[in-house]
Amino acid sequence: MKIDLIYDVLHQSLVAMHWSDGTAADQGRALAIIPHLRSDDLVLRDLGYLSLESLRQIEAQDAWYLSRFSKGVDVYLEADAQAPALVFVEHLERYSPDAHVIDLSVSIGHERVPCRLLAYRLPNPVAQERRRKALEEARKKGRQLSPESLDWLSFGLYITHVSPQVWPPNGVGTIYRWRWHVELTLRNWPSLLHIHVLKGTRPERITCIIYGRLITILMLAILSSYASWYAEDYLQRALSVPQLIHGLNRKNRVVNAMHGGTFEALWRNLRRALPKLLCKQKRKRRTSRQLIEEHGAYMEDALAA
Repeated sequence: MKIDLIYDVLHQSLVAMHWSDGTAADQGRALAIIPHLRSDDLVLRDLGYLSLESLRQIEAQDAWYLSRFSKGVDVYLEADAQAPALVFVEHLERYSPDAHVIDLSVSIGHERVPCRLLAYRLPNPVAQERRRKALEEARKKGRQLSPESLDWLSFGLYITHVSPQVWPPNGVGTIYRWRWHVELTLRNWPSLLHIHVLKGTRPERITCIIYGRLITILMLAILSSYASWYAEDYLQRALSVPQLIHGLNRKNRVVNAMHGGTFEALWRNLRRALPKLLCKQKRKRRTSRQLIEEHGAYMEDALAA
């Protein structure tokens, strides 16, 4: 099974959720976000959702996008239909061999969609680890990677249509880090809520179990969203979602609140526990939110080293 999630990172809340067969392509859901968009929204997307049509529609809604960029999409320096596609990594190495961040105005795909393409040159240890994982994955699937494909892994690549005056080149990758909140949310579901553990074989039983767990997740997400807001605005702390979920599951607190209609009392108890038990410990390393607010550069610590 595959879960497609639209998540409001700023308010840490679920906007929409859709589940389908595990073999379905992410790209088939690329346009699902369009009805939910408002003017000046920012859409953060991973590679699987890269669709040129969705980029055009996001821009048509007066919203913004920031997405990772895929090797399979042609890059052009000119919008002219006769302009040749770039041999991209070769172009970067030839014209910007020493630059840590390369910011290009390009057109992408056969449709020549205009955008900014930012290439972050990754530190050698990071690039080597990416190549190792890619080679291992290719070996498992019985494929071989071309030297060009391995060269791509030396860069972190992003596309957006937000202007350099609004987003300086060094900060775009930092902003994209916020998408990791969505990844962590999805990873919490199997590890903390055991959504992947199913007992039985009848399709009707499995469907009921899945829907029941998704309903529980939605209710937990409402509590988590409110707790995150309270922790950040009133306590100036970051919420530990795993600790919150463990606390809600302990002694069947959520189940009892559902059956007894006592969610208000449950929240009062959680609010008392937030300062000492459910908030993350203060740390020296800055959060993604702090880096954005302070205009921190992408991978600045690694690049400085």
